[in-house]
Amino acid sequence: MRYSLVLLFAFFLHASSLAQSYEQTLDSLFLAGICTETGFTIPTLKGMPRGKGLEIYQERVPNHQLQSTLNNLTDSSDEADVRRTKSWMINLRLPVVNKDHFKFLVGLKYYQQEFAFQDPGSLENSFYQSLQDKPLRSMGLTFYGVKSFLGNKYLLGRAAFRLNGDFRADLDDHVKSTLALIYGVKRHRYSTWGVGASYSNTFGRSAIYPVFLYKNRFRPKWAVELLLPVSARLMYQPNSKNILYFDSKLEGDNYNLNFNGFSDQALYLEKSDFKSLLTYEREVYDFFWVFASAGVRFNLNFDISDSDVFFERNFPVGTDENVLINNSLSDAFFFRFGFFIVPPRKWLND
Repeated sequence: MRYSLVLLFAFFLHASSLAQSYEQTLDSLFLAGICTETGFTIPTLKGMPRGKGLEIYQERVPNHQLQSTLNNLTDSSDEADVRRTKSWMINLRLPVVNKDHFKFLVGLKYYQQEFAFQDPGSLENSFYQSLQDKPLRSMGLTFYGVKSFLGNKYLLGRAAFRLNGDFRADLDDHVKSTLALIYGVKRHRYSTWGVGASYSNTFGRSAIYPVFLYKNRFRPKWAVELLLPVSARLMYQPNSKNILYFDSKLEGDNYNLNFNGFSDQALYLEKSDFKSLLTYEREVYDFFWVFASAGVRFNLNFDISDSDVFFERNFPVGTDENVLINNSLSDAFFFRFGFFIVPPRKWLND
């Protein structure tokens, strides 16, 4: 009995020392800016720009060329000059839950793109005729979640559900979804990294791929943000009212479209671009900012297929029997301009 009491006392003494050591660890993490006073990780980096609540922009790609090879239909080639491609987007993010250990946001997004050829009246290709002024639309909901753990670990989650296409057929066929999950580690108040996986249409077709996250504010005015393989960003912030970004990123999606006079069935447009651009953001008044971007677009995928299922595809590209039309858009200059709204400074905790 005496030995049992001694062992029990030793156990509680050890547990007490571990608890004290853990408290000291959380205290040191708090002083380092890694976690809150309650001990939960702060995923964001100190000194970075405020998150965008509402963003509206227009993008234009002038004077480029579209080349096409019709595989399973007429086995012929064609090309045409595109006068401009015009896109515009509205993106709204609303916080629903804002706790130390859990944050949840809901996003509403609408995106539309249209092609306009140089001389639409002279187009003889029925595919080009159908593409002229056809609206490529995407609208839906996005859910963002951040779960912070005690210490320096956290979990990022993102799920999007939207309708993609021209919205002229059964809307069930237009439903697309994307999912992403990243497990992150906060190194210090100016640096974090994480690994995870994503299911999306970034490459024009539904696919699962690994994701690596890295953010580092390595100088008071400089920061780097990587979300590989999707984006890489270098930021220069000379002061609190001006920000300059250099971005390299992949943008892509999959659209369900009807082409009257070209095909009786709904087809899928696989769209994927690599963009390199320079962006300047300027604060107009506290929460209201304007921005302008300019860069070069390199098209990776603009094919028309009869399936959007990744596992039905053949590789390498060009041997895919599901692709009805192989398209290629020439490299082109583009520019983007718009505005966005951020939380007022008085709402910030730090």
